Amino acid sequence: MNLWLPARQLYPQYSWRRGRTGAGGATATWNSADKNARITLSGGDLIATKSNGSSFAMLRATVGASTGKKFCSFVFDTANGQTFGLSLGGSSLADGVWAGSSTSSIGYYPAANGVFFSSSPFQTVSLGANTGHTYDLAVDLTNRLLWGRRNGGNWNNSGTADPATGVGGVDYSAVTQLAGLTLYPTGSMDSSGSGLTANFGASAYTYAAPSGFGNW
Repeated sequence: MNLWLPARQLYPQYSWRRGRTGAGGATATWNSADKNARITLSGGDLIATKSNGSSFAMLRATVGASTGKKFCSFVFDTANGQTFGLSLGGSSLADGVWAGSSTSSIGYYPAANGVFFSSSPFQTVSLGANTGHTYDLAVDLTNRLLWGRRNGGNWNNSGTADPATGVGGVDYSAVTQLAGLTLYPTGSMDSSGSGLTANFGASAYTYAAPSGFGNW
């Protein structure tokens, strides 16, 4: 009898899935030094709350990348006026700026059914906007492809899209302003008092990351 079986074999009734960690076991958080002044952070800098005002407020994570495959997830506590995506470090965080509103960012805008760049629709993706739902973001930075989904549903609202095989991603390779540069996970909120909780891999993901994608 083998008394040294791994715990996951001895106790299969329990869930052993965890978020994968980056170098040194650390993962990204929201960056307290890289956010709009109207946003406050809590929960180990993973919960962002917009304190006041009716215009967008944006923030970025502490870790960026220019190559590789990355995954993270977001939960918004209001349905409308929320976006998530990628942006260049050091780009504007002024009032009214959101992920996808400038040439320095690209982002999913669920309430507007699309991926936006420079405030214009870049590609139609109907994820749907719902309070408290989980939005996942998978990014292939090397090949410049994006996938988003809601509550573990179809990637980019397509039955054939799959980050693990590189199929059906939003191709932003023609966006020269972002080509080969370090991009950071980015979120933005519109409504006063709205909140955004991120998971960059420090805890178990609600819906598993696709094969080959690691944490920020």
